[in-house]
Amino acid sequence: MSAPFTVHCSNCGGQNIKRDAHAEWNPELQQWELSAVYDEWDCDDCGHSVSVYEQTVEDPSAIRAST
Repeated sequence: MSAPFTVHCSNCGGQNIKRDAHAEWNPELQQWELSAVYDEWDCDDCGHSVSVYEQTVEDPSAIRAST
């Protein structure tokens, strides 16, 4: 298993990164299933479309919960 990491904005360093995705309804399971994740990244901290970088986390308990 690889080490845990966080994803950061290349513009401001923020961690509020979002991506567009596509979900499809599964009638057998009665739930939505993720079927595609698109390449564009957006940062909610600075409001830009950005590239991102990953940063390895030494202490996994330090990863903040997503809200």
